[in-house]
Amino acid sequence: LSGILPSYLHTGPPVLLNPERVIPYSESERYERHFTPNVSLAPSFSQKGSPDDEIEDTDVKAVPSSVMSADECFSSETPVRKPLPGISKFEADHRETIEYDIATDTDDSSMASPTESCRDTHLSDLPIYESTLEQEMDMIRTVLEGKVDPAPEAQTRFLQDYSKMRAKTEETVQWLLREIGTLKNELEAVRRQNLELGELVSKSELERRNLTLEKEYALKEVTSQKQQSQIHNKIDMELEKQLRSMESLYQEAYSENRALRLELASMSEKSKSSKYSNGVGKTVKSPCLRMTLGTSPSREAGTTSQKQPLSLEIKRERDITVD
Repeated sequence: LSGILPSYLHTGPPVLLNPERVIPYSESERYERHFTPNVSLAPSFSQKGSPDDEIEDTDVKAVPSSVMSADECFSSETPVRKPLPGISKFEADHRETIEYDIATDTDDSSMASPTESCRDTHLSDLPIYESTLEQEMDMIRTVLEGKVDPAPEAQTRFLQDYSKMRAKTEETVQWLLREIGTLKNELEAVRRQNLELGELVSKSELERRNLTLEKEYALKEVTSQKQQSQIHNKIDMELEKQLRSMESLYQEAYSENRALRLELASMSEKSKSSKYSNGVGKTVKSPCLRMTLGTSPSREAGTTSQKQPLSLEIKRERDITVD
């Protein structure tokens, strides 16, 4: 019967490992319906069994907790190697105990990824490797010297002891190999992250340089525009001054021109009155002279009437004087 049942049932019925984490049926509706929380079971150590069972229990206790946590962490990432055909029944039973004793919690911490849960492993949880080489050499020496009892029970017990020591070393080696594989994967991931970060840093550096160049170019443009605006402001101020001076000169010239026009108008009126009086006296004397010379009065009158305005106009233009 002991060969059929698993090793965790050799000492009696199962016992709850964490009874405070048991979820009653009334509160199970809060959780997802397709997910039923598991409760890990552990063998009760109150009852005592056969010496073979005690040896197996002590061997299970000797397995470090970090090895079990390593199995939990990396069972999903690294494939477990197939057992060799020469592995004894103890190794199979021991692996069954490891598989059934895994703690399953309904908390959110159990839902975390394997890498995150493995990162929380402290250095104190690492297994302490104890070399069993000397013990194995002693056992092989006793076999070669023929000191082993030829009884089948003694030989099976000897083989069990030897397989226990080999199982410890094999588990430690397998755990170390898994650790090496995970460390390599983490190293590759970190390298990829470093490469991505390097690319991002180079891109940001190029962008920063471009921004600095654009900033310098914009500052140069702003300074040149300021200088040009200052020059334009100076030119505008000078032009405004010239415009004001020209306006003042124009006002002065306009006032002087107006005064000259008034003086010219007054002088022209005076000259008109004087020249008109002189012209009337001459027109009266001319017919008398022409009549004395024997000319026809009608013809001479027509000619004088035609020439008189011309003579008056010519005199007016000649007699005008401008001071």
